[in-house]
Amino acid sequence: RLTNTQASEYPGIAGPRHWLIASGCGRWIVALKKDSKGVVRLIRVSVQDGQTEWISGNRQSITHPPAIDPNGGRLTYLVSNRLTILDLYSYEETQVEWDTQGFSEVTGPVQFLPGEQGVFWNARPSGSPWLQIWTASLEPLRR
Repeated sequence: RLTNTQASEYPGIAGPRHWLIASGCGRWIVALKKDSKGVVRLIRVSVQDGQTEWISGNRQSITHPPAIDPNGGRLTYLVSNRLTILDLYSYEETQVEWDTQGFSEVTGPVQFLPGEQGVFWNARPSGSPWLQIWTASLEPLRR
């Protein structure tokens, strides 16, 4: 139960269609919601008491579904084709430099590969009607 959505100018879950995401510890549900300025950001909802907390600091709306890594420690999200990785321990957001030449807009979430060594996503090659799977390596996670 979301306890404070009725008081919000933009009540409830919002943004691109997405699955709710559970944290690795099982104490939180992560979803997209509009803030008071109408920007779609990530929130976490306590499963114990329904309290919500903003966890992303993006200033433009998230445009694609978020995804969580297999260990539950990081989330990906996109603003247009700009990839951000959010560390769920420190709440540090890292903008990922990736070469978007060669494909058009990403379709769906950017998912983590097993072992946290990279990510994969669906996109159409430039000028093609067909979706392809794309991959990219990531720098090792520093904690």
